[in-house]
Amino acid sequence: HRRFYPIEFVRELIGTLVTLTNRGNMAKQGFELEELEKQAEDEDEDVRIAAAENTSTPASLLEKLAEDENEDVRFALCENANTPASVLDKFVEDEDNIVRSNAAANTNTPVSALEKLANDEHWDVRKEVACNENTPVSLLEKLLKDNDETVRTCVAENENTLFPLLEKLAEDDNEAVRKAVTENPNFTS
Repeated sequence: HRRFYPIEFVRELIGTLVTLTNRGNMAKQGFELEELEKQAEDEDEDVRIAAAENTSTPASLLEKLAEDENEDVRFALCENANTPASVLDKFVEDEDNIVRSNAAANTNTPVSALEKLANDEHWDVRKEVACNENTPVSLLEKLLKDNDETVRTCVAENENTLFPLLEKLAEDDNEAVRKAVTENPNFTS
């Protein structure tokens, strides 16, 4: 046998449940933030790396972790999809080329940083700029003249590379570069 309740009672009950649920979620988020803050300051580099990798870590803590002396922590920050552009921009001048390389690979890295990284002395950094889906055509055009065939191959693979640039790369001395051109959807011959 069914019971019927007045609509005002049901609305009040739903409002109470929503309030309790929201309070519970807020308390949980506060706990998580407190835990992440502890992780970001932990002596153990593996714990700090975990905080740097965590996509729930707030930008303020990611900024703090960017100053970490351990390159593995900075490396992990570069791989976090939620790392803000302001943090990635700092890594342009990082002493570790692997950190710079990972910064170049992150799609949040600002174009101004990619422009600087495209001139990096290490080919692996330039390669990641060439592979980044947000690299503008003007930089891809510059990188197609790179003396490293791996960088040129990435330019040929990048779907932002326009047909006229792919035509130039189709005449490259390196077979891998030429093959990559034929696999780019922008190349029609």
